[in-house]
Amino acid sequence: MKIIPSYIWDGEKPGNQAEHRFFEVLQKLPFPEKSIALHSQNLRGDKKQSWYEIDFLILTQTCIYGVEVKTGFLSSREGDWRVHKSNMDIAYTKKKSPYVQAKDATLYWRDNWLFKHFPELRGRIDCAYMVALFQNDESSLQTLNCPELPREVVLGDQEFTVDGLLKRLEETKDYHLTPTKRRVQNPGLSKQEVEFIANKLRPSLEQSYPAGVRNFLLKSQHELTEEQYRLLDALESFDRLLIDGGAGTGKTFVLTHLVRKDVLAGKAVLILTRPEKLRSKLQLLLKDLDVCVLGPEDLANIEDNRFDILYVDEGQDLCDEQTLHDLDKKLRRGMDNSRWRWFGDFQNQLGAELHMSEEVFEFIKGLTGNNSIFPLKRNVRNTPNVVRWLEAICHARMGETVMAGAGPEVLIENEHRFSSLLEQVASNPVLDDSPTESTVIIYPEGFSGEFHSSTFGNEALNKNLLISDSESFKGLESEVVYAWVPPKIEDSDLKDYLYKSVSRARAICFVMTKNKDSLMKQAMRLQESNHEPS
Repeated sequence: MKIIPSYIWDGEKPGNQAEHRFFEVLQKLPFPEKSIALHSQNLRGDKKQSWYEIDFLILTQTCIYGVEVKTGFLSSREGDWRVHKSNMDIAYTKKKSPYVQAKDATLYWRDNWLFKHFPELRGRIDCAYMVALFQNDESSLQTLNCPELPREVVLGDQEFTVDGLLKRLEETKDYHLTPTKRRVQNPGLSKQEVEFIANKLRPSLEQSYPAGVRNFLLKSQHELTEEQYRLLDALESFDRLLIDGGAGTGKTFVLTHLVRKDVLAGKAVLILTRPEKLRSKLQLLLKDLDVCVLGPEDLANIEDNRFDILYVDEGQDLCDEQTLHDLDKKLRRGMDNSRWRWFGDFQNQLGAELHMSEEVFEFIKGLTGNNSIFPLKRNVRNTPNVVRWLEAICHARMGETVMAGAGPEVLIENEHRFSSLLEQVASNPVLDDSPTESTVIIYPEGFSGEFHSSTFGNEALNKNLLISDSESFKGLESEVVYAWVPPKIEDSDLKDYLYKSVSRARAICFVMTKNKDSLMKQAMRLQESNHEPS
């Protein structure tokens, strides 16, 4: 059975064994009709409460099941329902039985979500409510049997199997069908309606990171886009895949999402990327996982046949024979037969000192087995004004932005206005964090000497702001970007640099220069050249 999300972030612990076991059985369930299960195990606190407190929701064509799952042993005394710890101390007590909880939560979801979004389904689909008790044997279930917890709707400890669950789902549905409903069966849902309901629910459930890591994520990226969902689904079918997207299309974001799933599945994962700052960010985001993040220069120091799965980020800079040769040795089944995902911006962002071998790129594409590339086209980082500016000046493919509103314009400013701009930005309501922590100064690769000897460079250093060349900041982003342009830079280099720097901005971007008029003329020249017939 398809399950959304197709993973549970938290590893199996004494407190969530039942949820993990129920999830595993559901995955193997050969349900006779179209069915999709959804779960709320990755939500926390208010998020879970807002999702109607349902542990698992099983959508089928003839019935919708709400399931309450309990890991601890359940007992009842004087109207209280008690869940016990492993040492049989009471973990917590409820006035409602798990069955009543499942029923109330499912009906509330049906009336306040399902019928709100799909009013035409009233009277067409039945609901049933089930409880899964991981520690209760048959004897205790018979003792608990009552209208508040009927035996027919309870999955006991010996029934956490495919056959056991199939039988219990059928008995649960029969229990909830009145004699009238048995005679006049509801028309139910089509296969397409089951899919549509699941897809409508999916964004509220498929969180990209567990709660403890979500502070690292930007507010606009907490939920995956529909395009990224399609990529996740495609990866279930393909062992090897090339993923191509411009700046801001969420390549690194999707990569970390997928890495978590593979590590939790017990796989040995290698992430390869060239930019050192990007490697540091990935290590920070994934610090709670056993995952290896390396640059190509590190491969020689790693033992052969160590990894099951490879992820490559900024892969356009790694399409060379030596890297491919080294990777082939590090993967247990080689590049031909191992699982790998190669993310890159193969049209726009090649490093200044690097040359992507078209022959190697085509060879990598051939290794996928389908000789194709999955495109990411929707921009999830930049505001519409940043996107339009980059498309006009750099003739870059930025994709349709999913950000709301228009956002501030990209402004070309004189260097001497730097301090006043910092003050303006500090009071901007767009920024949630300290402006210093959410600001980066970027200069072109190869212009380090000119930048650090310039008045602007010295002032930036005195402000204790993050400073980086454009290549080192590849794959990263910041709320505010100041992109410094040297007095003399060729048109082709300027176009490449502005793409790599301005595209890093999530909210505000200033292009800083010593001669504003000169740079504006050069930018206009670039814009006009983009409209010339080729």
